[in-house]
Amino acid sequence: MNSLELIVAIAVALLLGWRLVKASGFNLESIVIVAIIVTGIFLLFDRVSQFFTYDETYFFWEATSIATCGLSQWLIGALRTSDILVGSVMHAIRATTSLPFAEYQMLAKMTHALFGITCIGFIWILLARLLRERIQLSVTAFLVLIAFQPMLLMSMKIITYDMFSMLLGIAAVLLIGIGAKEKNIAALFCAIIASFLASQEKVIASPLLWISIVVYGWESARNSLYETRFRRIIKVFTRCCLVFCIAIAANIGSHIILLINRGPDSLDQLMKLDLFFYPIYSFVYILVRTLGGDSFASIYVHWMLDSGIAWACAITGMAIVALFIVSILLTLADSHHVFDRRWIKSFKEILPTINGLLFLLFLLLAVFSWLFLEGYTFPRIKIPQGCYIPPASFNGVSVFFMAKSLAGHWELSYLWANLWFIIAISSVVPIGLLISWISNRITGTRSQAPAFLEFMMFISLLAPLAYATSQTPALNRYFNMFILIIALVTAVRLSESLAKIRKPARTVIITLLFIIAAVEIYPFRPLFGSFRPFWYNLPENMSRHQVFPTKPVWTGWGEEVMLAGKKIKQNYLKGDTRQATLYFNFIGDWVRKDDNITVTSVMTRIADAKYMQVKDSLIHANAVHDDTLSYTSRDFYIINRQGLLYQKDIPETINPLFTIGFRGFTQAWVYRGDQLAATGFTF
Repeated sequence: MNSLELIVAIAVALLLGWRLVKASGFNLESIVIVAIIVTGIFLLFDRVSQFFTYDETYFFWEATSIATCGLSQWLIGALRTSDILVGSVMHAIRATTSLPFAEYQMLAKMTHALFGITCIGFIWILLARLLRERIQLSVTAFLVLIAFQPMLLMSMKIITYDMFSMLLGIAAVLLIGIGAKEKNIAALFCAIIASFLASQEKVIASPLLWISIVVYGWESARNSLYETRFRRIIKVFTRCCLVFCIAIAANIGSHIILLINRGPDSLDQLMKLDLFFYPIYSFVYILVRTLGGDSFASIYVHWMLDSGIAWACAITGMAIVALFIVSILLTLADSHHVFDRRWIKSFKEILPTINGLLFLLFLLLAVFSWLFLEGYTFPRIKIPQGCYIPPASFNGVSVFFMAKSLAGHWELSYLWANLWFIIAISSVVPIGLLISWISNRITGTRSQAPAFLEFMMFISLLAPLAYATSQTPALNRYFNMFILIIALVTAVRLSESLAKIRKPARTVIITLLFIIAAVEIYPFRPLFGSFRPFWYNLPENMSRHQVFPTKPVWTGWGEEVMLAGKKIKQNYLKGDTRQATLYFNFIGDWVRKDDNITVTSVMTRIADAKYMQVKDSLIHANAVHDDTLSYTSRDFYIINRQGLLYQKDIPETINPLFTIGFRGFTQAWVYRGDQLAATGFTF
């Protein structure tokens, strides 16, 4: 950790520790609370400001230079909440200070992480309020299950659209629950704002916005029992349309904040109707892509961009019709007391059991897939003739399974997505669920977690199925919101179980869970993208770069540049101030490196013309082609697995200087230029 990270980590740990100890008193449990907080905070801030992953190399411009940057993400309807929050803070800092640009990059990442901590605190408050009449939420259970979720820590360490979409999306879910439970219209209004802020950050949260709109319209009209059915339908519909306007107002508010930072000259650029409305309707893209594949989705995007007003009017019209139909269905269902029927109540009672069994089933399926399923990555491995060709890809990459038909491919795609999903979850979640189940069996009671939360866990467990059905690429970080919902429900169940146990035993259980979580996640610092649970190991030959993994595994995202750069500086430069170049076969950066060290991205030419466009779109300003590369003792080549998707292998006869790996799996290899030159190898 550098001095900035250390100071902020200590300050945050002291503040949170003091606040929670003050609330719970000084005792053994409060000591455990402090230990959890200190460990979690230091894992979060460990080298957080010292590296940029692939996406951050262009996302950071909007975080650090919101007033002057090109707004590449804003103009495609993404990262907007990060822009108005982190971007505005950094704009204020830059307006009042004069520091080297690398310092602003570091401050932007620290600001992003602090916003994440604030959001988690807000989630804690909402969850405690939702449960206040049922059970007392345990601080330690909440912290141990949330603070050590690798996908949460990763989202807070990188400036992308993952963190705000996940945390604000979950806040919206809890606000919907509070609003429905307490008939609290203010909470439902807040849910609409939170879900909009999440959806303008990333498409995954867009459905939550529409759910919150419908729940508001329904709940605000449910008490109109003495009105005619038609009047109730109209009332639900008009309330839905009203809060739809609230979402539009929130969108306008985001644009106003951006205009304050950039000035009125940007008004024409920002107020195009297609870009203005896109965050509200972004989920439509997923539906179009699911039904028609990449080609149909491309047609939809071109229509959206080319038609502008026509697209906005057409989509808004369809949204209004859909809201009217939903208003009719909800009113009819409520009139016939569908939601009060016995089978609904029975389902609520057995839902915790269903969720527990589903989690166990999916865990067993993941173990089965780990043992027997193999996936092959195109373009690294060409799809043999006669095998099913996936209709969707991501950055020119797709996974296939040698299936002969769509049905076979879909089945194996689900197993693949489920394996990614399960291995991204810390082991304390299944252990916490097991403790809760044992406690309930001993005491003869059932879980008292609200049915609303259990239902959200049920939906979250089905996320891999949705990804497979929509042919959306599966990756651990894409499931972060669903994983955190499952962790929250587990925290609620565990709190309930711990309340039945004497305090010393309770503290011992939480301490053991804390140790398990910390030991499991520690080897995967600093990014945690490479996290694998205790049981998930890979064949030994997978550590050779000639063998591309056929199991779900993190193949690097650019963090290797900083990790390798520090080792090179310490072991191979040793105070030498002559110029040195780190060539990286993917894209990433090392923030505030020494002046004599340059990082250059190498994106080599690839033979398959189909992916030339994809490859060219990834090259940024300081990328070079293979004819300008240098192979001297002052040149170091960092080769990560993700870059090897497009590039030829380095011969196995050349031994690397060292490797970057996590718990036995090699993620990157580092070579010196003169090593490669001696064998005649060039990119």
